[in-house]
Amino acid sequence: MSNESTTPAALAELYTRIVPVLEESATPTKMWGVTLSTDREDFHTKLILQKFLRGNKNDVAAAEKQFVETIKWRRGYFDADGKVIGTWDQKKFAGLGWITKEKVRSSDQEVVVTWNIYGAVKNFNETFGDVDEFIRWRVTLMERTIDLLELGSVKTPIPENGPDPYKAFQIHDYLQVSFLRSPAIKAASRKAIDLFQNYYPECLDKKFFVNVPLIMGWMYTAMKMIINKDTFKKLYMLSYGASLANELNSETVPEEYGGKGVK
Repeated sequence: MSNESTTPAALAELYTRIVPVLEESATPTKMWGVTLSTDREDFHTKLILQKFLRGNKNDVAAAEKQFVETIKWRRGYFDADGKVIGTWDQKKFAGLGWITKEKVRSSDQEVVVTWNIYGAVKNFNETFGDVDEFIRWRVTLMERTIDLLELGSVKTPIPENGPDPYKAFQIHDYLQVSFLRSPAIKAASRKAIDLFQNYYPECLDKKFFVNVPLIMGWMYTAMKMIINKDTFKKLYMLSYGASLANELNSETVPEEYGGKGVK
């Protein structure tokens, strides 16, 4: 089964399996803007569970395992208000990442886009050297991205068969980046990739690497070694940033990405 389908029977079984995990906590369990409910008819909880099922190709046991591991991780990584525990230097990450909503051409639809601008980094060892600090900042950016998907308030379900409409795009821009095989970058990237694969199933639509010099083609090959096959299919390498508007089917992205918007 593909990761674009789920069955009602699998969803019902997964719900039954995860109820004890929710009941063991004295406080409500929250994830991605949704307060998870033990009520098996709760629309928004089922929405979250569908993502875990899709991420595991409708394998209930695998989805349950990933869900339980995600809950355990979140209970130790976030405080009662849903904020990442710990701090980071705001100046160190200034300009490195932000989030926008871009309009789809000839449509009222908008897509959520996370921008990662590596050319804004002045010192890669300083920015990425403390991997745990970087991850705290990056997880916060991811949580803010998912907030814009509004999973806690949407009314339209994820279809049993067909694309999940509640995903975000990621842009990684390497314009004017001179680093090659920086150990700091590799360590931070590996940890971020592992974390998002493990704890954020079916939240990514596509990831674009733009303005990538040919000499950095090794990076794409290296990612193939550490990213699962289904996630790797979502990665796209673009040598020129101006190609991005057509890939996103949006004219509201900034001009340097082929659109008519302002950065």
